[in-house]
Amino acid sequence: MTDCLQALYDRSDLLELVNRYARGLDRCDVDQLKAVFFEDATVDMISFSGHAHAFAETTLAALRVRAVTTSHLTSNCLFEIAGDRATGESCLISISVMKDGEAGKPAIHVGRYLDRFERRNGEWKIACRTIVIDLEVAAAFPASTHVVMPKGDEQRHPDDGSYALRSWLTGGQV
Repeated sequence: MTDCLQALYDRSDLLELVNRYARGLDRCDVDQLKAVFFEDATVDMISFSGHAHAFAETTLAALRVRAVTTSHLTSNCLFEIAGDRATGESCLISISVMKDGEAGKPAIHVGRYLDRFERRNGEWKIACRTIVIDLEVAAAFPASTHVVMPKGDEQRHPDDGSYALRSWLTGGQV
């Protein structure tokens, strides 16, 4: 395989990890979120610094209790690869609606994920993730704002429609 083709495969694998992280977080899917990190991976986030798997468990448990919905959007993913190591910088916009009365209280974070990736036994995963917040905005929705939010956990694991759609690939029903 040529070096150029390998670099394309590697970048595709790294981008898949960035996307699966966002999906795992937004769907509150602890298994998917843990799967993007090595067992010994660390994270340094807004309200958590420590083991990545502990982050997955505690953060998703808190989101289920405290958040109505979350959406993490990543873009401008730049990767530098050197053999079985890589670094990544991905821009993010995170929109969370926290439970705060009937209207909810939205919080918007704009920033970047700074990642160290490693390939171990032929598989890329995140070894260390740090979040840098460049902007945070939090306020109640203005009274005139029309807001439609999920009524329960129907947009989280395992009830979100994306899981039924994925099962269709293997012959399940949608």
